[in-house]
Amino acid sequence: MLRQHVIKRVQDLLGLSIFTARNFEVTTTSEQPLTIRFALNTNFYFIVELDEVNLDSCTIEMAPGKVENVAIQHYEYFSIEEIYQLIPTWIECLEQEVKALAGDGPEIRRCIQKFEELLEEHITDPDSHFTEGEKSEWMERLSALEESFVSLREQNSAMSEKLTQAIEQIEMYKVLLDGTKKGAWIRSFGKAIIGTFGVVLNSKSGQVITGEITKKLIGEE
Repeated sequence: MLRQHVIKRVQDLLGLSIFTARNFEVTTTSEQPLTIRFALNTNFYFIVELDEVNLDSCTIEMAPGKVENVAIQHYEYFSIEEIYQLIPTWIECLEQEVKALAGDGPEIRRCIQKFEELLEEHITDPDSHFTEGEKSEWMERLSALEESFVSLREQNSAMSEKLTQAIEQIEMYKVLLDGTKKGAWIRSFGKAIIGTFGVVLNSKSGQVITGEITKKLIGEE
């Protein structure tokens, strides 16, 4: 099993993307020193498995791969530094896959772009805290977002577990409005929710509802 300082380094690497470390489940066992699963879609993963005979060697399986849906590579020597280098490669593939899922809806792309611009506007004073008025405004937006995810969950039972996780994340960000610096909250929330968009955009109904979600977040409704 990997030591906690290694797990922490892995989590830091996961956060250097459009996602946050909270978007991933990281586990370690004696047989599989490192397993990373994308929490919103567990079909996406990065697994390191030791050879049963030669424990110095390992197999790394990641989905998605650079070209294939699943890429498997055997290594004669297990090296944590090699893993540190491979994780960003896998994250890049994951970002591409999530963005590809979102790429079918031009209206949604426009809303997400405007949402990202809205987030940037709020980072003009990143070390300040939200005013009472700003907290009230974001609470309304988060509640509207939560209602939309609940509606999507009722229409798509296959995504129920993942959407429940997204709803729980929204509740967490409501709490974090108090006491968290504005810049840190906005960046973390922005990465979390934009990462969620790509996962739910795998159906026409999902695209329509997600378009409504983004409009509520950017204040068009």
